[in-house]
Amino acid sequence: DVHTTFYVSNDELIHEATTDERLARMVMFAFGNALVQARRMYPNGHLAKPVTVQSVFLLDEIFHFVVFQLNTLDYNETNNERCNYVWIDKENYLYADRPSMVLH
Repeated sequence: DVHTTFYVSNDELIHEATTDERLARMVMFAFGNALVQARRMYPNGHLAKPVTVQSVFLLDEIFHFVVFQLNTLDYNETNNERCNYVWIDKENYLYADRPSMVLH
């Protein structure tokens, strides 16, 4: 099972992406990993327990953290007791007292 995914890149295109675009990518990959695990663990489609995947995106000295909790595979369900959740903690710095290495 996948517990944590890491995305580290020095790709020029990712430097040009906005924070929201990076977070959208993280949510998409975390959801995809959770979905694959859920389908493997619960072939009947009914999740007995939530499937949770966390994701870390590292770019220079900034990192974003996303947790995706998959509680249901029924995306049309209107029952609020079983819905999927995502938590986002963005724009964290690895170093408190280090000058920025990001070129603006």
